[in-house]
This record gives sequence, structure tokens and C-alpha cells, in this order.
Amino acid sequence: MGISLAFIAASGFIAACTLALAALASLMLLLSRLYHSIRPALTPASRTKTSVPLLNLFPSTTRTLEFQSLASFPSAVHKLQIETNGSESSLEFFAKREDLCSSTLYAGNKIRTLQFQLAACKAHQERYPDAKFYVLGSAGSNQVVATVAYGKSLGLEFQASYAVLDPPDLDNSLNFLSLLSLEPVGVYLWDSFDGFGKILHALFLSGGRDKVVNMGGNSVPGVLGQINGALELADQIASGETPDIDAIYLPVGSSCTLTGLILGICLARHLNIQAFKNPRFKIVAVPIHHTFAGLHRSYGLFQASWIPTLPIYGFKHVTRFLNENGFIDSGVFDLESAAAAFLKENVEFVADEDLVGQYGVHSVKSLRAATYDIKMKVVDGTDFKNERRAKDENPPPVPWLCGHFLAKPFSVLFERLERNAASGIKENLMLWQTKSSIQPRGPCDEWEAAQNLSKKSAHVSKVVE
Repeated sequence: MGISLAFIAASGFIAACTLALAALASLMLLLSRLYHSIRPALTPASRTKTSVPLLNLFPSTTRTLEFQSLASFPSAVHKLQIETNGSESSLEFFAKREDLCSSTLYAGNKIRTLQFQLAACKAHQERYPDAKFYVLGSAGSNQVVATVAYGKSLGLEFQASYAVLDPPDLDNSLNFLSLLSLEPVGVYLWDSFDGFGKILHALFLSGGRDKVVNMGGNSVPGVLGQINGALELADQIASGETPDIDAIYLPVGSSCTLTGLILGICLARHLNIQAFKNPRFKIVAVPIHHTFAGLHRSYGLFQASWIPTLPIYGFKHVTRFLNENGFIDSGVFDLESAAAAFLKENVEFVADEDLVGQYGVHSVKSLRAATYDIKMKVVDGTDFKNERRAKDENPPPVPWLCGHFLAKPFSVLFERLERNAASGIKENLMLWQTKSSIQPRGPCDEWEAAQNLSKKSAHVSKVVE
């Protein structure tokens, strides 16, 4: 009897382990398919210099990447001041104003993520006119709004697939309502199998016909877009438009932007562009999701090499693409190894529980930091031309420190500024401003659309109420 019970217990344990491993393998397969759903599109190279730093690095290649400009780049670098009661002088920092790259549609770092990705989708649509396109995210996602908005401008109709509805915070609600106002051809939530099922069909059953923009736009073409951002900043530093930077502060969701910035910085250093010269230069990365932050505190999640979509996985596949298509000679420069070393030595993850709080909303610390936006002003910038725009009637807006994304890394930056002021230390610290300064509103009545959607989803109904 004892042997039988022991056998049953052992069998149950083995079965449970087998199921857990199967679930993990399924998740890794899903993440891998999402990452590779959209691949860069190649086209014969022209010898004309472009405004795209990445493309200008490879003038001798016979092929180049399909690209959609979408917005106005390079994005400006601004110097900002914060007046505080506890400091005799104002606190100063720099911001890479990705939020100002468009004044008409939508801005922010997701525009870079889409420049190669939408070009690839457009080329795919020409080949497969009946292809369906989806974008995956949460209801507060900047990526979903940007993809639907810019997709429509190119004749690409994206269906929005929301894995979760974020807490009804102002910033999340604005993005969700913006999306509905743009009148996407479909909005699906994963509180029913229909939403999840469409993504599974696109990834596994459509034979590659249907495409999915991954969460955060994280993919090879998405990362290539963020490499442009790093190279663009390197050029601004090398030309003397802005001083060299000692640290960049940014939020980390899918890790697409982080992966691209690391690869771009490593490329800039390899090419001896006179930027990022401080040997102690670092990126300070703040995970915005409480689950990912907790996993990083316990297991070093963002430095894991086996999970699709995380930086090391991105280093491998972006480098492989560049090597296989003749953009980089792996015998001359091992970009993947350089990026992995940078991640280990020059990236500081700040995943404190009291800072990250809950995904999609302010923590107490980030809310405190965000209140300083009323004491903040732009005092100089690379786009100030002959006269200082700060003296104009309409100076540039200060960054939008949203609770979902930007306020959390800004909180860490602000604490560093306070410590530096108390110690008399001078550093050039930069906030990578990812949140758009404008909120799009399309032709559809967003409230009516939300009411109609609430009839199909209990989750939406709770938000609308």
C-alpha cells in the first residue's frame, strides 16, 4: 500500500512537472512567433544619403531596408531646469524629446519602432492583399495607438488586440479612448477566446499571411528603429549640438527601446563616433510592470539569455540579421558580444517595489516626482536655432510624466539630481522621453464606441461605468 501511494505521488509530481515544462515551452514558442512575425523588408540600395543614421552606415551594401519616415527626426535634445525649495540653485537635466517628433498625429518612441515595421507591413500587403494585421498590447499601450494611427495613414488597417485592460488611470483611459476614436477595424479583448484566438491563428495557422505587431513593437525591425535613436543622439553629441551624456534614464516594458539603444551605443563606439566617451556611462532602466520587476529582483529577468523578446535574445537576432545581409562583418566587429557586455557592465536596473508599484499607474514615489513638472521649464535645446525658444511666447512644453511610463524613471533621475546638488557633483543626465506630447483623436465618437464595446466585454463595462 505504501509503495502504491509513493508511486502515485511520484507519478503525480512527474505529471505536474511535465505539464509545467510543456506550458513554459508553449509560452516561449508564442513569444518567439510574436517576435518574428514581422521581419525587415529589404530593397535595392540607392547611393543617396538619407536622414536615417542606421542606413547611412552601410553605403557599400547592395541592399538596404524599407523605411517609412512617419515623423520629423532628429528629435531635439532639450536642457531643462527644475526649481526646488531644497536647493540653492536649480536642478538641470537633458531630455531626448521623442515626444515632439510629430505635432499632428502621435509622437513618442514608438514612432521609431514603427518606421521599419510598417514599411515591412506595407511591402507584405502588396504581396498579400488579403493579409490581416494586428497589434498586441494592454489598454494603456502607446504602441497600439501609434500603430493604428500611422497604419491608417499608410492604408494599413490594424486590429487592436488587448491582452489586459489597465487600471482606469487618466493616461491609460486617454490612450484607450484615442484608439476607439480612430475607428480601428477590430478591437478584441482576451477576456474571451476570440481575442486570443485571432492572434494564435495569425501566428500559427495563417501560413505567414497575417502579421502581428508585438507588445511594445519588440521585433528585429522595431529594435532597428531604436538603434537609429542612439545613433542620432551620438551624431548630436559629436557635432557639439549637445554635451556628452553620463547616463540615460528610461522606462522598460517590452525592452525594445533598451535593446536598440544598447546596440546603437555599441555601434557608435565601434565606429569611433565622438559620443558616450565616459567609461562610466550607463543606462538606468526602470521596469514598469510589477511582475517583471519582481522577477528581475529575484532572478535577474532582464539579463536572461533564453527568453524571447528580452535584450540578449534581441542582440542575437538583430546582429544575425545585420551579419547575414552584409551590413556588418562579424569578423571585424562582434556586435552581439559587445552589446551583451554593455548590458552586464553599463546597465543599471532599478526595480524597487516602492518605485514600480502597480503596472499602469503611479507609485507614490513616481507621483511625488511627477508633481515637479509645474516647476520645470525648457531653457535650451538643439532646435533653438538662432534665438532661444525659451524666451518665445510659446516655449516647448515640458515632458509629460505619465504614471504608466515616464514618471518612474524620472523619479530615479530626480533623486540623483538632488544627491548631486547636495554633493556638488556635476553630471549630464538624460531622460529618454518616450510618451507622446499629443493625444490623437479620430473621427469616431470614442464614448459611444466604448459603450458599444462594453456590451461585449465585462472588463470594458467596469471601466466605462
